[in-house]
Amino acid sequence: MTVRIFGVIALTALVAGGSVTFDGVDRASLSRQELKAYRSKLQIVFQDPFGSLNPEMMAGEIQSEGMEVHGIGENRQDRRGRLGDLLSRVGLSPDMINRYPHEFSGGQRQRIGIARALAVNPAFIVYDEPTSALDVSVQAQIINLLEELQAELRLTYLLITHDISVVEYLAAEVAVMYLGKVVERGTRAEVFEDPKHPYTKALLSAVPQIDPDTGIQKIELPGDVPSPIDPPSGCHFHPRCLELLPHCEDAYPGLSRLGGAHSCHCHLYSETGVPTES
Repeated sequence: MTVRIFGVIALTALVAGGSVTFDGVDRASLSRQELKAYRSKLQIVFQDPFGSLNPEMMAGEIQSEGMEVHGIGENRQDRRGRLGDLLSRVGLSPDMINRYPHEFSGGQRQRIGIARALAVNPAFIVYDEPTSALDVSVQAQIINLLEELQAELRLTYLLITHDISVVEYLAAEVAVMYLGKVVERGTRAEVFEDPKHPYTKALLSAVPQIDPDTGIQKIELPGDVPSPIDPPSGCHFHPRCLELLPHCEDAYPGLSRLGGAHSCHCHLYSETGVPTES
């Protein structure tokens, strides 16, 4: 899913409908030359820090490749100087530029992937499960690094993850998806403190609680997750929903605005966010 999303944003995938705008510009209207400059503003960091790095390229070569393509740096010497700065920025020693991926730990490889993304001065970075392939001891370090880089470089992140704790720590705005569709969206506080969609409620209830006295009861959903290729009619969540209404099986719910940035697709709420009588 992440590669498809990035392909739509970077204009390497076909779009059946709708549009994608970046900095107020519809990306479909860009010329070939404008598209190249546009793509330099978008980068991606993959889930697998080893599989996403070329094993035959040294760390310095991995980072400089994008700079050469986008004409960043006056010459090779200038780019080499930037490489050391990039490694330092992500917490690695500059003398590591001549090492190959197999010589690094998982956390170090992920830092190289992050440095590669930063090499072309992006404004928007897509992170695909950036910590799921790492040891627990390393995950917190990478999360803190992402937070520091975002604040320092004023970056926008699209974070795709199943780790709710990472979302709660890093995200300013949250979108919850079920079978490929966004079912609820809002600020971090709106979604985490006052979830509305039954799926969001079940998802958040599954997060392990350190304090057993929180009073949060885990919501057990019946059945299995349906195929996204052949989703159920009406609301795709209705076969597993514990708050089912009669018309949930017949029509997909429209967007209900709940105040602020909060919205969801659920028949339980009218367009004004008022609970619907069952």
